[in-house]
Amino acid sequence: MAEQTNGDLAHTNGDKPPDHRLGIPYKMTPQRLNKYIKALRAGVGKAKAAQSVSIDRRTIDREIAKGGEFAARVEDAQLEATDHVESALHTAAVGGDAAAMKHWLHYKRPDDWADKPKGWEPPGSSPENPVYIAPGQIDWDNVPDHLAERFLALNAELKALQPASGGLVVEAEYREVKNDEPAEQSG
Repeated sequence: MAEQTNGDLAHTNGDKPPDHRLGIPYKMTPQRLNKYIKALRAGVGKAKAAQSVSIDRRTIDREIAKGGEFAARVEDAQLEATDHVESALHTAAVGGDAAAMKHWLHYKRPDDWADKPKGWEPPGSSPENPVYIAPGQIDWDNVPDHLAERFLALNAELKALQPASGGLVVEAEYREVKNDEPAEQSG
């Protein structure tokens, strides 16, 4: 029989592997690991699942940290348990459970259903409170009309010189907005 070390997962004599170098029986047998995975699939937490197979949770965590097949099996089992809960929540929600409906919508459509403080309104774009604009995009609501007009004129010139390019603006809608204040003019 080959000598097994503390990091080995497979053993030749079932649930009674040889003692490791400290003289303590090695508990990470394939049978115990399979029971641990089964507990995770049933929705049992990692600590309780480790306790149910008489393995210290830190030992399990060290084995998971090594990566490999066991870590992948743990992740799959936890995802499967979460999928079961999500499915049950969805079933309850479409079955008319108002609390389940609210919970589902709260996480699936947070912009519309997440709890917001009283009087909260989504921020608008302004120089004082700019909305996030991704690099390469322009916040047209915050561009003064005179600059927008100059940009559109430049874009028309570019399209005339290079029609195949479509210009700088591929899809855009421009409409003039009348403000109470006159637009700033630049020189």
